[in-house]
Amino acid sequence: GLGDVYKRQILGCIYSGIASPTEAAVISVFYALIISMCIYRTLKFRDLKGVLVEAIRTFAPILFILSAAVAFSRIITLLQIPEMAGDFILSTFSGKVAVLLVINVLLLIVGMVMDTSPAILILTPILIPITNSLSLIHISEPTRQAEISYAVFCLKKKKQKNNQNITSKKKNSY
Repeated sequence: GLGDVYKRQILGCIYSGIASPTEAAVISVFYALIISMCIYRTLKFRDLKGVLVEAIRTFAPILFILSAAVAFSRIITLLQIPEMAGDFILSTFSGKVAVLLVINVLLLIVGMVMDTSPAILILTPILIPITNSLSLIHISEPTRQAEISYAVFCLKKKKQKNNQNITSKKKNSY
């Protein structure tokens, strides 16, 4: 039905690298808006203002929390707290396993008192230098979309190589 086509289109955009999950969410919102207004006719144009106001009331507090987290993250970066925390953890704990355990305990404690998005924004500048210096996990700027696009690229290259091998074997067998 219509829902299956929608799922395939949205997931296809994500998996093919055309859109990130966030962009696909925006596409989903507009798709749901068009479907509910034009096909199902459950949402009238005059009701749209109330829906938008309710969405803004729901989203505004989240936006303030995220903006404060970004500001705090920039402040701790400017104060060089990530370097100090990294030096402290690396000088106190020598093994990779011990550092991973400390990071897990830190994430557990922060996760108990803070929402996920602000925690990521605040802890990322602290944890990246630590994990990179120990070669635990190489975290850098590429997003998940770039990783998926690279995987698709590699699969296409592998498929092309296999197709070339098959055609060369056919030519050699004649």
